[in-house]
Amino acid sequence: MAGQLVRLLSPASPARLSIPQVRYLGRIYAAFRWAAGFGVVGLLAALSPPSRSFWLAILIVWVAAYNGVVSLALNRVENNAVLVLVRLAGITDGVSLFLLLAIYVPGPPAVLLAIYPCVLIEMVTFDGAIGGLYGVLLFVAGFSGLQLLHPAYPWSQVVLWCAVMAVAGTSLTITSQVMLRSAAPNIVPSVNEPRSPAAPRLSARELEVLRLVAEGYSNAMIASRLNLSENTIKGHVETLLTRLNARNRAEAVAAAGRLALL
Repeated sequence: MAGQLVRLLSPASPARLSIPQVRYLGRIYAAFRWAAGFGVVGLLAALSPPSRSFWLAILIVWVAAYNGVVSLALNRVENNAVLVLVRLAGITDGVSLFLLLAIYVPGPPAVLLAIYPCVLIEMVTFDGAIGGLYGVLLFVAGFSGLQLLHPAYPWSQVVLWCAVMAVAGTSLTITSQVMLRSAAPNIVPSVNEPRSPAAPRLSARELEVLRLVAEGYSNAMIASRLNLSENTIKGHVETLLTRLNARNRAEAVAAAGRLALL
């Protein structure tokens, strides 16, 4: 059991999300931050108005701006930049939380610290053990730095909060790695098996679009790659979903893998 635990917590663990899943989750997280983040900040401002209301307004505009940029960029960046983008978004989330704490200095509500596990969940989801590690380090650096500049808590509480976040990051890493390992056989396409007799016959262009979809390309990116209009690519994707009996792109890729179309 100890060996299994070490493997799950290893930064080299192979369990990872596919690029289409990362793009999809990245957009979901951006929408979630708008809704939940603004909801919590609005409630907090109503119940405990800060003395620095101007800086709170600036922070809200900043959060709205970078989430909008992340949402748009996830549709257009190349595959090798997707993980970098969501990592930067996660780090920015953590930094923004500590900026919110700084706005409430010298008496930041302790409840704000309880929001940080949401940032940890995001980092662990995208990057596994290494995400949990830099998520915890970000908390330790941010909270300790804030405490050095404007002491608001006893140092014993700072140590305890850091320990709690380390435990939370470890727990989230174990859970996510087990879930990803369990799901991996269902989402990784097979490239060695012969084409299934039940597989639908796809044209060369449809197969080309399917391969690019499997690599995580958006419709706009595929259109640019193949020198076709975005509407044409949209039509090909809709045809693929119908012929593969899939509800979305991820299901289509999984179905294509089972049918040895990739």
